[in-house]
Amino acid sequence: MNVNTIPPININGVNISTDDTKDASFGVISGAKSSAYNETNTITPQKEKEPDLKALSPDDMTVQIIGYNPKGFLAAQEKRSDEATKVLDSYIQNIVQSKNAKDQFAQVSSDIAQERPDLVNKKWDFSLNARDDIVILHNGDLTDEDVNWLQDRLQYTGLKETLAELKSSMITLVESERGYDMYSTNIGRYDISEANFDQIIHFGEFLNKTNGEDANQILTSQLAIRADDPYKNLTYEYLVVNEHLTKTKPTP
Repeated sequence: MNVNTIPPININGVNISTDDTKDASFGVISGAKSSAYNETNTITPQKEKEPDLKALSPDDMTVQIIGYNPKGFLAAQEKRSDEATKVLDSYIQNIVQSKNAKDQFAQVSSDIAQERPDLVNKKWDFSLNARDDIVILHNGDLTDEDVNWLQDRLQYTGLKETLAELKSSMITLVESERGYDMYSTNIGRYDISEANFDQIIHFGEFLNKTNGEDANQILTSQLAIRADDPYKNLTYEYLVVNEHLTKTKPTP
């Protein structure tokens, strides 16, 4: 790992060795002040002898770094690395699970069309709630009986389990991309969770559009339409007023 910016340092102690035993009272050892006796045999503090830093070797110095916490820095880097791993893993899982779910949904849709041809021309969609149960979405095109039938038909297929994994991966991708800083200029800006997932992601629309590889782009488009973005990183416009910078308004 390369660190481009070196934090400020202070030298808080210096060790100087001397072979001059003729006047040891004027040596400086470990940064301590030396003293000498005056005519009345009382100790008189002497002015500290300033060491020649250019003549010192690294072993002669004690260095204290101010404003830098190595443990905290490493912990933050490890956390960022873990978040990056989660983002990449979730990104790939979204692609894999989307392909699986699309194949399963194609078969289920074919079965529904054969069993209930009256539903073919009705507009409806579906999602998963916080308990990973199927939720039917519609604009009044379906009767209560239609809703119950579709829920039962979709609930007890392998599709629901695949979608539950996809849902978890989608949420992880968004949260991990946001990072511990809790802001993002990308997909992490959007607020999606177990609680509001079924209000944002419409799986019928998603699976009809995706080819798997574009799963994350379609996820982003649905988030942009239906999700709030409280985690976006705001930038600000500035004006120079009386030779001072003045912040005017945030820009998305």
